[in-house]
Amino acid sequence: MNWVHYVNDPATTTWGRIRAHNGHPDPYRVRYFQIDNEPMNNGFTPERYAAIVNLYGSRLRQIAPDAVIIACGQKRSNDMAWSEKVIDLAGSNFDVLGVHNYEYESDRFESGVDAIATTSADGRRIVIKAVNYNGSPNTLLAHLQGSRVPTTATVTEDTIAAGLHDAASLEEPNRIKPVERTLEYRPDLTIDLEAYTIAVVEIAVR
Repeated sequence: MNWVHYVNDPATTTWGRIRAHNGHPDPYRVRYFQIDNEPMNNGFTPERYAAIVNLYGSRLRQIAPDAVIIACGQKRSNDMAWSEKVIDLAGSNFDVLGVHNYEYESDRFESGVDAIATTSADGRRIVIKAVNYNGSPNTLLAHLQGSRVPTTATVTEDTIAAGLHDAASLEEPNRIKPVERTLEYRPDLTIDLEAYTIAVVEIAVR
């Protein structure tokens, strides 16, 4: 909660003064807050995580009433029970369920790249999300097929790359930052991924 005060409170408050002293007098006006990240990785049951969401979510409502509160959903599409239980037990204390689906199989994970694609209901927007877990560059080949594949589209790619020991700081706030670029559209896309990179590729029909 101190972090929420730090990023959003006026410079006249306790945490706002600390932020101003660190070089940013104006509030950051952050609206989106996720409570923890993939707690199932640390052995949390959905019941235990829901209790944490209820505790922190209710407090966030008090000190940041305009916040959009995000809870963490399941990691596999065949584990909907996790998300359903969190919604049942804590749904009143968050606004968005952030589902972290990773659909890799263990025998394919050696490649080091995990990717998933989604599309809008009208088919005019396709989003490919990929992660390169390897310490060396890798390449994702994406092939679009079917009657709704666009003939022309705009393709943008946003990436974040960071070494295992990289960290942003007040001295180097841009040590880890997103990079955006435009790709040429074609049904067969080659997406180059540097070591330890997250990429989001959006294909928008023109």
